[in-house]
Amino acid sequence: MMNLKPGIVEGLGTFFLALIVGLTGGNALAVGLVVMGLVYAGAYISGAHYNGALSLAATIRGLLDKRELISYWVWQLVGAVLGFMVVHHLVGVDFVLPVNPELNWYGAAAVELLFTFAFAWVWLTILSSSPYEGNQIFGLVIGLTLTAIVFLGGTYNPILALGSIIVGLLKGSLATKALGGYIGAFIVAPLVGAALAAYVYRYLNEDDDVEMVFVEEEEAH
Repeated sequence: MMNLKPGIVEGLGTFFLALIVGLTGGNALAVGLVVMGLVYAGAYISGAHYNGALSLAATIRGLLDKRELISYWVWQLVGAVLGFMVVHHLVGVDFVLPVNPELNWYGAAAVELLFTFAFAWVWLTILSSSPYEGNQIFGLVIGLTLTAIVFLGGTYNPILALGSIIVGLLKGSLATKALGGYIGAFIVAPLVGAALAAYVYRYLNEDDDVEMVFVEEEEAH
């Protein structure tokens, strides 16, 4: 029987992440602090991705198989859509995707790709490298790293972006003519960045077979 607990954790975490992004307009500090708490809450069950790009990176790293990846994406998308639907009912906002107004679509895509790469590299290193085995600072590092990059504008989270796009289309606030730009910049670009980060990580750590390092070795058996 398939274990539903990791998926439920991913759905819940992405739901609350969508809530905080929607209710604060993507405030970097709020997003980072919430993610920090959510990571500690769910890491020992699912790995605490709450982000389709990180799930892809984890799959390439060997932490998930392809079936688990699809399951994570489905749960995350359900959580994201429900979260943004709640935001709409609470404050009337039905499309939230923080965009740096100084960037065009190509600039936004470049930022999403580059900093999703950086975020995924940090995430994989702190969670699955033997030098950090048994560490308890993983949530702090992940939350602060995300805070720093969200200040630039963007989500670095393709599932969160897709959830916001779906709700925006359902509620009529998102113009379909802008859809291609949003998909390219906020869905495709971060997925590419995360995949590249995972392959770079594998090259740099090819002899490291540690899977998840936030659990102390004596507790893992």
